[in-house]
Amino acid sequence: GDKRQYCTALIVPDFEAFRTAFLDRGDQPLPSNDLVRNSEVLNTIQVEIDRYQKELATFERVRKFVLLPEAFSVENGMLTPTLKIKRKEVEWRYADTIESLYEVRRSEVTN
Repeated sequence: GDKRQYCTALIVPDFEAFRTAFLDRGDQPLPSNDLVRNSEVLNTIQVEIDRYQKELATFERVRKFVLLPEAFSVENGMLTPTLKIKRKEVEWRYADTIESLYEVRRSEVTN
């Protein structure tokens, strides 16, 4: 949300927890690329975001998010050796995704 109208988030879900939940129900486990687009997974994440943001001011709340299919790691260049996020690398690699979170869709425009 730095220098933007509102906060957004890039989230890497706990893929194993979701896979385990699907297996416990008897469903087939989904690959990471499918899990990040699964409506049940998206809804679960939204519920958790809403739960944790109850006490935050409106301007502090995440309005939109996207799930990423790959965790940040030293190997993929997203973390430093001391496990700090390389913000510029994340912003560069996910520039299109971040911009899409700030696009105004016709359904969002109210008259």
